[in-house]
Amino acid sequence: MKTFRHLLDFWTVGVLILCGAMLSMGTSCPQKGKPPVAAPTPGKSASPVPAAISEAHAKALAAIAAAEAKLAALEAQAATAAAQVDSARIANSQQPPAPATVIVEKETTLALGNLPPPDVKAALAAEQRRAAMFAGQADEARKLYALAQTETERMRSEAARLKSEAEAAKTKASEANAALVAAEKSHVAALEKNRAANQAALDDLAAKLKKSEDDRKNAETKEQVKWLRIIGLACLVAGIGIGVMTNGLQLAKSIGFGACALACFGLAQIVAHRFFLPVSIGVLVLAACGGAYWFRRERRDAFKVSSMEKQVKVLDGVEDLEAVPVKREDGTLSNLATELSKKMNDPEKAVVKQIRLAAKVKEAKEEAKA
Repeated sequence: MKTFRHLLDFWTVGVLILCGAMLSMGTSCPQKGKPPVAAPTPGKSASPVPAAISEAHAKALAAIAAAEAKLAALEAQAATAAAQVDSARIANSQQPPAPATVIVEKETTLALGNLPPPDVKAALAAEQRRAAMFAGQADEARKLYALAQTETERMRSEAARLKSEAEAAKTKASEANAALVAAEKSHVAALEKNRAANQAALDDLAAKLKKSEDDRKNAETKEQVKWLRIIGLACLVAGIGIGVMTNGLQLAKSIGFGACALACFGLAQIVAHRFFLPVSIGVLVLAACGGAYWFRRERRDAFKVSSMEKQVKVLDGVEDLEAVPVKREDGTLSNLATELSKKMNDPEKAVVKQIRLAAKVKEAKEEAKA
């Protein structure tokens, strides 16, 4: 019996040594933090879209201005033509009636309906030419018509120039719009390329962080295994040394150190396994659940026993249970002993007997002490 106690003591010492070693390994393992890695930065490339938008806007405004100038020139030409047609209508009205004068009057009236209001300046010039012709001033009239023809050529040339400029402005606006569409496509392609590059950089960063974390865990595991083997070797040497120095008289101590050494070597093999951490977590979870279930069951059983002890004390306080009447649901009479016997099952009756037996033993001990 004494040898067994010595063996148990040394087993306890071995377990304490093992726990201390594990705690010391947890504090002595090098904690390698995650390497600081800078986040990937997006590529810096100026977007061509704002400049293309500004250029397209400016070209569109220039095209609108050129079209408005062209329209104004055409309106000026039409107003001048209206003044000239109106002058011809007035001159025709001063001639004797004839089919030709009627035709001229009708046609000029239709033409004026399709033209804008006559230009005032052109109307005055046409009136001067008409007055010169009616006054018989042929030379003056010829000069005035020559000036009018020159102005007509100038207005025609100006209208042609403005038309050409409007067409050129329209072409430039179309080109600017095409350049804007191309710039948008190019910008979208650049953004997609930049996104792909950033995603690749993030994936590479995640892989490096995972590798760093795996390396850190492997280093910690190797450190733990190394210390477990060192402790196991030390326990083995201590057990052998004690056995040799005492010639086997301290066999219990030698066996205790040997068992501690074997436990350390075995634990080193377990810790080095890749499933050690998930299995340990699973065991701890199962142990916690089992402990909670056991505690709940023990507490429930204790509550039942306590409740039945109180019931037994109350029942034992009654002198004659059979003399206590109990009215059944059907109206018939019975006694308390019979009804309790019916309601209690065999395990509950066995518990009651054990409670009474324990109470008697307790009373006998108290009487013996007294």
